[in-house]
Amino acid sequence: MCGIAGIGFFTDHDKAEASVRSMTQAIQHRGPDASGLWMHESCMLGHRRLSIIAPDASGHQPMADASGQIWISYNGEIYNYKALRRELASLGCSFRTETDTEVLLQAWIQWGPDCLNKLDGMWAFAVLDLRTKQFFAATDPAGIKPFYYRNSPGKFAFASEIKALLQEGFSLNQREVARYLVWGQSDEGSETLLNEVHRLQGGHSLQLSLMRDESPRISRWHTLE
Repeated sequence: MCGIAGIGFFTDHDKAEASVRSMTQAIQHRGPDASGLWMHESCMLGHRRLSIIAPDASGHQPMADASGQIWISYNGEIYNYKALRRELASLGCSFRTETDTEVLLQAWIQWGPDCLNKLDGMWAFAVLDLRTKQFFAATDPAGIKPFYYRNSPGKFAFASEIKALLQEGFSLNQREVARYLVWGQSDEGSETLLNEVHRLQGGHSLQLSLMRDESPRISRWHTLE
């Protein structure tokens, strides 16, 4: 289990680093072995790592490709990453680590969002492509690995757990609270018990331009047959 977090900021750039540090500290129990931060002019990614595959420093995140233009923060396990690595190598991709993180990153570079259909495992990840100033995130088909986000004027934030998104306070989503109290159900769709905080459902992806303040675009990439 690892933890991911980050902010796409359109205002208050100076507060971004402190905010993401606070977010990763809130989920440090998910990754006690290492923490990492990476900051760009329009985004900051954070990570808490539980070292399993390639437990040395080569597996630290956020991780970039060789060009330093594409960055990833990832939580999960890609069961078929060795087979994907061989396929990517046959297409000319080179690798610097033995991690499934780098395989996922190279798969994104090679196939874009279509790489999701090649993955076997459980995951939640976020990719920042500096070439296009696009942010992309996705969850596994069953939504095993969590991804929560909060979109507010001037800032988009995401994390593995809701507690990391409460720096700006919160208010209760009374409809969801009532549904929980009456039916014992909550967090089944995209809404949560808190207003403004949403869950990226299993089998869904999220895209956002970091060039302008906008709402994220949610798409369903997997349908259970």
